[in-house]
Amino acid sequence: MKLILNCKEASYLSSIRDMHSLSIGEKLQLWIHLKVCPPCRRFANHMQVINRFLQRGSQSFSKLAPFQLSQESRGRITRLLKEIEQKKS
Repeated sequence: MKLILNCKEASYLSSIRDMHSLSIGEKLQLWIHLKVCPPCRRFANHMQVINRFLQRGSQSFSKLAPFQLSQESRGRITRLLKEIEQKKS
């Protein structure tokens, strides 16, 4: 196992660490890289903020009633799709 990650590898681990648990080795590698690389540290912080926001948002959306389009909206969308399809032909 190499100890030092490049920025691409560090950004990948930063992106997935909230969705998948990293191994001890990966955590150590990422920690070392983030200590010496300010741009990657900033990226990792941004990813944590985004993931927290998405988690809160998904909880809020699950409380909402299922959304349904009105018949008028469905008709309008269907007409527009047919027009687009005819223009392609």
